[in-house]
Amino acid sequence: MNRDTILQRSDNVTFQTVAGEAILIRMDTGTYFSLNPVGTDFWELLDGRTTIAEHAAAIASTYNHKADELATAIMALVQEKADARSQKALADEYDIEIEFIQDHIARLTNASADQELSQYQQAIAEAFYVSATTVQDDLLELAQTMFADKLVTT
Repeated sequence: MNRDTILQRSDNVTFQTVAGEAILIRMDTGTYFSLNPVGTDFWELLDGRTTIAEHAAAIASTYNHKADELATAIMALVQEKADARSQKALADEYDIEIEFIQDHIARLTNASADQELSQYQQAIAEAFYVSATTVQDDLLELAQTMFADKLVTT
């Protein structure tokens, strides 16, 4: 199996996504598997036409877009002088610790020039960026496990 491998879901597997995580059940054995959010994204993308490398690029792009959105949202909280409830809501939305949000709000509040704010916004986003290569390596490992467990076929 390599980056150019094309996978599809096995006909013998059913699944349901619950709270952002896929629960897979092999119908022939009754064995169930659960996937984390990235694994779930991968599972949902499996179409029998797209390579693992292409899936990795799509997933990295999605998560990097979310990193940009998070940085923009933190900047908005600073400008709005948002309360703790808004900060908690953002932390929950992105599944991160509220202390991360509060720390960055404090730093941004003390930043002075617009250029410094812009650079800081970019630094926040970069803290969450993932490379397609890293995602690809993780997906290859996951794909091998899924193939061994007969959840996917080539």
